[in-house]
Amino acid sequence: MERNVIERGYADAEELAAGHALRRGKPLERKLTPDVVKQGMTRGSFYRQAQAPARFKPGDRVRTKNIHPPTHTRLPRYARGRLGVVELVHGCHAFPDTMAIDKGDNPQWLYTVVFDGKELWGPDADPTVKISVDAFEPYLDPA
Repeated sequence: MERNVIERGYADAEELAAGHALRRGKPLERKLTPDVVKQGMTRGSFYRQAQAPARFKPGDRVRTKNIHPPTHTRLPRYARGRLGVVELVHGCHAFPDTMAIDKGDNPQWLYTVVFDGKELWGPDADPTVKISVDAFEPYLDPA
């Protein structure tokens, strides 16, 4: 977050270390008005046009990738490297992993993957527990 603030010119390392502004702030290109607030409170659609056919369908067994990116990911750590079954295909959506680092929408298919509790929590997990995770296609491999 600090690097993002510095890269965008809102503060420099010296100001971050001091914990307060040391010089006049960068003028913003836009103003916070009631219209801007109202627009921000209305969530737009993240649905995007598919760039390729979906790789998986309901019932397919998949294994999540065991990834550890230095930037943003929506794949929960507890679900990495685990076996699950695709339950739903939600269509193609903006990929948060690239949006978070200003690399664009990079539309990706989104799936609900269901895991048995034992797969995630081990042999002592309640055998009736199922966990659903919404996972983007780049997180998944065929099982």
